[in-house]
Amino acid sequence: MVIATKIRTSSIGSTIGDTIDAKLANMYLDSITDKEPIGTTVRRALVTANLEERAIVGLSESINALSKTPEDFLFCFLAASGNPANHMHQVLLEAFCFEHDIYIIKVDSAEKLSRMLGTQRIESCALLQKSWSEGRTETITDTEDQLVDYCEEHWETPIKPIVKLPEKVARVLQDELASTSGNQQSKRNMVLKASHEEKVMEANGFHTVGIGASARKALLSALEDKRLVVGLNSAIRSLAANPDLYNFCFLAPIDDHGESGSHMQEVLLEAFCLEHDIYIIRVDSANKLSRLVQSPVVASCALVRKLPAKTIRRMSSAFRRSESILIEHCELYWDEPHKPVVKLPEK
Repeated sequence: MVIATKIRTSSIGSTIGDTIDAKLANMYLDSITDKEPIGTTVRRALVTANLEERAIVGLSESINALSKTPEDFLFCFLAASGNPANHMHQVLLEAFCFEHDIYIIKVDSAEKLSRMLGTQRIESCALLQKSWSEGRTETITDTEDQLVDYCEEHWETPIKPIVKLPEKVARVLQDELASTSGNQQSKRNMVLKASHEEKVMEANGFHTVGIGASARKALLSALEDKRLVVGLNSAIRSLAANPDLYNFCFLAPIDDHGESGSHMQEVLLEAFCLEHDIYIIRVDSANKLSRLVQSPVVASCALVRKLPAKTIRRMSSAFRRSESILIEHCELYWDEPHKPVVKLPEK
């Protein structure tokens, strides 16, 4: 490659003969000119997926889709949002995607992203579903393969590079892709559905009754020491600011009157906690949890802030034992996709 570079720079104004060195130089030039910008590759993938009805557009729509079948998605495209509430959701969404091996591609403009997907509203998020052959075998296009290579290159990077999208979607590209898609659109349109396993878990449930007292002691101790963050929205804000401060996240089911917002937030919150090594403890009742933490409103979430090591040593043996039991419980079920439900004491 060094030889090719030298030949290329030294051959300006002269003719390169039909030699091995000349062929190396030509190969180098071809590799530079043939490689399209990553933004163009993103555009091609998005337009193709949109024409094949494999694109989920919108932050709420994406969260809802991921909470049901995260394994169906290959890429998550994120653009900066000026809305602070959206920013918190994006932080949680990014952690969820990382946990489920969904490639994250950050782009420079929500406006350009929306134009490419033909939406009238400005959207800061889009998901790209996987495509499947007739036998339910996962397939990937050459364009998507290029994006996978790009994402793998930056997978471990804590701050993802931002891809600059082209200003316009070429009409020629849309027409070309539309003509090649044909009748394949309906075949590749995937229907999102909850897995059978998840339905069984929701219907039957399972409870762990032995550690409810330990959970109660830990919550009451944290309440006394003012180490509690109560409420789903407050928990999200606190974790987005500094997740390293917390060691337990208590989650309880709550009736959201048919709305999926709270459930989606809990799904993302759980993924975020898992990514940051925060123990998740599911409890059986939001009402009992709220009474324990003395919340004036029904709360489905409570975070417990860590204690300094010196303070822990001064705590009573009963407290240390209760936290130890909780940690052992969480470690036992760490890799389980469905956490057991801890039955809290009535009082």
